[in-house]
Amino acid sequence: MVHKFVCGGECGWYKTKSREAGFDRRSVTTEQQERIEGVIREVMRGVPMNEAKADIHEFICPSEPRPSY
Repeated sequence: MVHKFVCGGECGWYKTKSREAGFDRRSVTTEQQERIEGVIREVMRGVPMNEAKADIHEFICPSEPRPSY
């Protein structure tokens, strides 16, 4: 779920292999998005959400370029 929230279709894997893997970003509900964002804000206090998401995505998908949100 975290990858779905932070990726937003930015990585090459998402663009090329997500369908066959069943990776549908739209399957994250608004409630799940709010919970994930709350956890990110708690863990990464003081870091703007777009930067936190980019940091997390860079860790989850290390072979991908850093996304810009």
